[in-house]
This record gives sequence, C-alpha cells and structure tokens, in this order.
Amino acid sequence: MDDDLNCREAVRLMSVALERILTEAETSLLQRHLSDCLDCRNFEVQVKFIHRAASRFRSGE
Repeated sequence: MDDDLNCREAVRLMSVALERILTEAETSLLQRHLSDCLDCRNFEVQVKFIHRAASRFRSGE
C-alpha cells in the first residue's frame, strides 16, 4: 500500500477490520484517511451499525 488510501481502499480495510485485527500500518493509513474524508467516516458509522445489528440478530436479541 502506498502512503495514502483512496476511498475504495479505505472501504476495503473497513470490511477487513470486521474479520480480523488490522496491522498497525493498515490502522494508521485508515485513520489518516478517515480524518480527511467525511464520506468514509459516514460509511464507517453505517458499516458498524449494520454489523452490530446483524450480530444481535444472529444471537437472537
């Protein structure tokens, strides 16, 4: 990965983060991108909400 992520790469890392812990380098790149990109910050909120809702649904809550 280069020093900056584009939105597509950031979305990919957000998806990967749901499955495994990101490396320090990945986390740093993603956080740097999110600090500059309102659209991706909004997307991250939506993804986390959907992930929590799906987890609750699977567990029968």
